[in-house]
Amino acid sequence: MGVFCVESRVPVINLEDGSRLSGDEAPLKRDLDKWLNEHPGYMVDGPPEMYGVEDEELSEVNTLSLQNRK
Repeated sequence: MGVFCVESRVPVINLEDGSRLSGDEAPLKRDLDKWLNEHPGYMVDGPPEMYGVEDEELSEVNTLSLQNRK
């Protein structure tokens, strides 16, 4: 597994329409939790550990995202 700094970008996917944000459009790792809270239809595009993100960091965010979509 590579080392990712807080300045790394993490690709995300919109679960509702399938659109993806990557590269300069993707959120920074340091802002990921806040960004996902503000964009409840999105989640990390791929295995979180691939981007140096712990599953525990995302579990609460993903739960809130799913609740907001109901």
